Amino acid sequence: MLTGLESRFFAPLAQSYLLVFGVSFAVAVAVVPALSVLLWRTGKAKPRPQSIATGRGGESIVARGLKAAYRPILLVCLKYPKTL
Repeated sequence: MLTGLESRFFAPLAQSYLLVFGVSFAVAVAVVPALSVLLWRTGKAKPRPQSIATGRGGESIVARGLKAAYRPILLVCLKYPKTL
């Protein structure tokens, strides 16, 4: 165990690290899944089959936006496979 001046500096630092890691774990376990359900849900009981090429099939605005941003990058990578 640390004693003296080292203990006075290390104890609050260790407590703050434990607090930060505990809160970040709680956020990762509770908040992130809840937000992902809210952002990715389509509002339908059964999702329809979706086509990745057209980006249709009951997905949310976030999913459509991500696919729209990803599609040009994918096409460039497929066009120049050895360069990238």
